[in-house]
Amino acid sequence: MDNSNAFSIYSDEAGLFDKRFQAIALITGPTVQLLELRGRLRLILDENRITEIKFTEVGTHHPKLLAAKGFIERSVIEYASRQKCMIDVLVWDT
Repeated sequence: MDNSNAFSIYSDEAGLFDKRFQAIALITGPTVQLLELRGRLRLILDENRITEIKFTEVGTHHPKLLAAKGFIERSVIEYASRQKCMIDVLVWDT
């Protein structure tokens, strides 16, 4: 099976269900591009000796802040600006 035209979507909700505003973020694009982006994230996580980045921990855990900032600066902006992926954030008032 040829996966060269496969398309992937990664999403995550804000997890703030007791708050007025809700949000969900999506990263979409060709599977090949998103796998490359995922590989870059893995390298940044390894550099900072962490296994994941949770939004709620970014402000309180310095290595996670550095990893999140590095991922956005070194990868996400490049991929989005070159239209290798698309990033959407949906926010609604409950």
